[in-house]
Amino acid sequence: MKTRFNQRLVLPSVLLPTLGFLIASLGYHDWLHLGAEYDEIARAIWKGRGFSDPFGIETGPTAWMPPVLPFSLASIYWISNGSRTFVMIFFLMLQWTAIASTIGLVLREAIRLDRYVWGLAATFIGLAMNFDMLFGVTHDHALLLLLVNGLFLVMIQGCKQHSNRTAIMQGVFGGFIALCNPILAAVWATWIVVVSGCLRTVVVAATVSMVVITPWTIRNYIIFDRFVPIKSAAKFEFYQALCVSRDGVVGPACFSEHPWNRDNAARREYELAGEAAFIDARGRPAMQKWRRSPIDCLDRLINRFLTAAIWSETPSGFGLSRAFGFFNRLFYVWPFVSLAVLVVCKDDRTWFHDDMRHRWAVAAFMYVGVLLPYVLVSYYARYAAPLIGIKCLLVLYLVDASLLKFVKVRF
Repeated sequence: MKTRFNQRLVLPSVLLPTLGFLIASLGYHDWLHLGAEYDEIARAIWKGRGFSDPFGIETGPTAWMPPVLPFSLASIYWISNGSRTFVMIFFLMLQWTAIASTIGLVLREAIRLDRYVWGLAATFIGLAMNFDMLFGVTHDHALLLLLVNGLFLVMIQGCKQHSNRTAIMQGVFGGFIALCNPILAAVWATWIVVVSGCLRTVVVAATVSMVVITPWTIRNYIIFDRFVPIKSAAKFEFYQALCVSRDGVVGPACFSEHPWNRDNAARREYELAGEAAFIDARGRPAMQKWRRSPIDCLDRLINRFLTAAIWSETPSGFGLSRAFGFFNRLFYVWPFVSLAVLVVCKDDRTWFHDDMRHRWAVAAFMYVGVLLPYVLVSYYARYAAPLIGIKCLLVLYLVDASLLKFVKVRF
């Protein structure tokens, strides 16, 4: 039984991501994207210019992106003496590992529930619906997908110990996550506060996490003469969603006016004015838009919610996106349906027992905690990519509870 268990878990986790990258290699892919700004900052670090130049021109220090991934890529540049091919291989290995861990996470839960076929189906559909993002482009969702999977495994274990050592470890972990992605750190911090039930644990964990983050925040304050805890681009993203996008969802119009594009007005302004002034110039009209056109801003917020939770955004036009357009619209809503069932039926023991309710609640908590800030500020598909495993789990839990409910009603 143990051998069979390992085969059912390990073989799909190894074969499916390998097959996905083989398929992507036969068509269009952008494996040298390397996270765009992340890669440019990493190359600036490797060349001795420090954490700077996010858009490929020497514009000076930046806080446009969180620091962990650029420094990690810079270390690979240093090891490989500047080889982008070597960095691409590292990125593909990271992405392969993230996808494999996602498959393993979902199938582990499916085996525990004795719903292996359903788990395999949910995994396959999840990979197919996100094929371009997972296999066709290299970006930060690889690292964030690993972190989300790890967070879920930690959260379902609860917070059983309240020692100072445990709180310190939680604080270090939280600080590291914050330097990767502030939203995931907020999810982690909220979970600690809600489930710990111990004020000392919360205080120690919060203090340690702030100690971990503080050197980076001090660096940003010295450079920009303002409080920038992790990254500086939030105002710019808010501006794009309110003033550039037609419907509040980041799309082609936003990308065309992004300073990443070569020889456009935004890049020239960023180069001449500097990062702080460039971002301030967009923060002001965004706030004015809220005051002058609150109905339009609310409409954009609703559009972001619908795009994030109910139906997928318009296919991007490369890889298998168009072929899976109808496929996406058929299955995209089911994680949100699972969340709704949990909220409505949380006290109904005919749907799930206590352990199932706990795991379902953790998955739902992560789903809402990650998506909500993007719905409020700015959203497009890459922001939701780290939630692929969580979405598959929500669907799996919904299927399991529905089948149990059917059996109870039928017999």
